[in-house]
Amino acid sequence: MAQSLTVVVASYQRAQHLATLLDSLAAALADPCGCDVDVLVLLDGSTDGSSAQLDALQPDFPVPLRYEWQPNQGLAAARNSGIAAARGELVWLLDDDMVVERSAVVRHLGHPRDAARILMGPYDVHSDNPDIIRAFWWYEERHRRLAADSIVRDPHDAAFANTSAPTTLLRAHPFDERFRGYGLEDYELAVRLLAAGEVIMFDPQAAIAHHLSPSRSESLRKMREEGVNRMLFLAIHPSYEHVILRAN
Repeated sequence: MAQSLTVVVASYQRAQHLATLLDSLAAALADPCGCDVDVLVLLDGSTDGSSAQLDALQPDFPVPLRYEWQPNQGLAAARNSGIAAARGELVWLLDDDMVVERSAVVRHLGHPRDAARILMGPYDVHSDNPDIIRAFWWYEERHRRLAADSIVRDPHDAAFANTSAPTTLLRAHPFDERFRGYGLEDYELAVRLLAAGEVIMFDPQAAIAHHLSPSRSESLRKMREEGVNRMLFLAIHPSYEHVILRAN
């Protein structure tokens, strides 16, 4: 029998995106999966009505749907809180602006954890933002390269937005909560996991859709925050300068 699974979603002030994700999860989980599945949303300081929205969804959701609220601390801290509160033997991390298909659920649940305890799936990026559209080639090239190898060997290729792993493993190797703004917490965790001998397997059939639609002001904010986090990453892992400062 497949291991039990908690889907952990960290969200901050994006009720509309969160509603779309939960609609897709409800459809993907409508039929029994052969194991216990629950969904946990960690609201990282959201004051946009997300709590009331989740209250309304809970009674008719096909699997147990819970949420917890905490003061805004950033994505790394929100993910750690969600992992700490997970009930399943496995955790599947999702971002709040994604759309899930049933096939991704099946791949994450059916992955043989004795071969690689961590499974990363791709996300097909959709956006009406011209800056992001021009960067589609980067995502496509990365996914094509990873699909050919099936193993994530470079921390720069790691993304935990569509990744599952044993709950105990993610509790033993939490995200670094010093990364409060946008970016780099995934790379930093991948450095530690790979150094510990963990294998991160890539499965192109575990794909989901990722809808990126930041405003120009949000994009600029993320660029500033990512710059700060790059310097923090280098202070922690100075030997990875080639990973952080190379051109994309």
